[in-house]
Amino acid sequence: MKKLNQTIFLTLAFSISFGQFPVPTDSLYTLIKFNSIHRGTVDWEKVDKIFYEQIKTAKSNADTMICFVTVLKNLNDVHSQIYLNNQYYGHYPGFEDSVLTWLKPLNYKAISVTNEIHSEIIGKEIGFIKIPSFEVFDTKQINIFAQSFADTIHNLSKHCKKGYIID
Repeated sequence: MKKLNQTIFLTLAFSISFGQFPVPTDSLYTLIKFNSIHRGTVDWEKVDKIFYEQIKTAKSNADTMICFVTVLKNLNDVHSQIYLNNQYYGHYPGFEDSVLTWLKPLNYKAISVTNEIHSEIIGKEIGFIKIPSFEVFDTKQINIFAQSFADTIHNLSKHCKKGYIID
């Protein structure tokens, strides 16, 4: 009976409940911590402490996402997002109206060229490739975008003897 109780306890303690995050939170946190472009801008001891205190009390996916948004906020990372259950989570600070006046048109322009690679030749010998923001959601789309990038480089390579600028 004692072994059965221990087995049931351990099974319940380590089973995934309805409200838990679908991947190990440590894995996602480690991915952000070691791969964020902003990783060198924060005191990770402080961020670790805040994250692990918050994650201990998380009881739902929404609670867990608050923990990750806090990490992105500490990194001041306004570009990274986590997509879960048809919802985006990220650090979205507010802007004053005067900033939005010039920011909104830039954002609309950026959205209009999403997934469109621009290329040109500068001074007859230098290739310029501008890679915009891109949104791809599956392997097929990733491969199409990668092939488009490879084709752009191939087409420019006929003319570019001094190299490339990739933006």
